[in-house]
Amino acid sequence: MNYTGSQIADITNSKIIGDGELIIKNIAFDSRIIYSTKNTAFIAINTSKNSGEKFIESAIDRGINVIISEHHYSQFENITWIIVENSVEFLQKLAKYHFENSHIKSIGITGSNGKTILKRMVISMSLE
Repeated sequence: MNYTGSQIADITNSKIIGDGELIIKNIAFDSRIIYSTKNTAFIAINTSKNSGEKFIESAIDRGINVIISEHHYSQFENITWIIVENSVEFLQKLAKYHFENSHIKSIGITGSNGKTILKRMVISMSLE
């Protein structure tokens, strides 16, 4: 993935606040395991059980400067925000767009048994 904040906002019908020219290559959803902040946005995923928005400050403390959230928190200065209506639907829209507009080959492995071993076999064959 390699988009500007403005491109992501356009793709997902979201609103951008801040520097829309920042490049986003990765999206982190767990503030505890942010290893690199370069070109990484943090998405605050809200579900019926939990709100990712309570981890925004932690992500910013780790050095994230692009936040994808359903709400804008103006107390955090110098942060670029992508404001979305629904964080899960945002991810679905972005993934769909990215998949449809990149030249990635994909296969689906389904069934009740053998998916893991088949996946490993396919990977080992593709590495040869």
